[in-house]
Amino acid sequence: MKDDNKFLDYELEQAESIMEWFNNHLESPLDYLNAQKLRKADIFISWFKISAKKHISKVREFVVLLESKGIVVEKIRTERPGKIVYSDEYQVFAKPFEKY
Repeated sequence: MKDDNKFLDYELEQAESIMEWFNNHLESPLDYLNAQKLRKADIFISWFKISAKKHISKVREFVVLLESKGIVVEKIRTERPGKIVYSDEYQVFAKPFEKY
């Protein structure tokens, strides 16, 4: 976002604030996934559990910021997300059965 020069200083500060919030309120599954020896080329999809209301709200703030600059954000819906490889109190990661 910084290199794109589309964002004003206050917008970058807002984005940094949101990302800092996630750093403080959400576990990263990367250590777990790396320990499972999954290939780096593997693609995962992730979602928040419905109970993660504050997390979802923060993502929506970030999406509004991105879309205000013409950046397309897509929400994918599926009933077959794939094999779940990580889950915690707020989020789930899955290795999809199909390409998205």
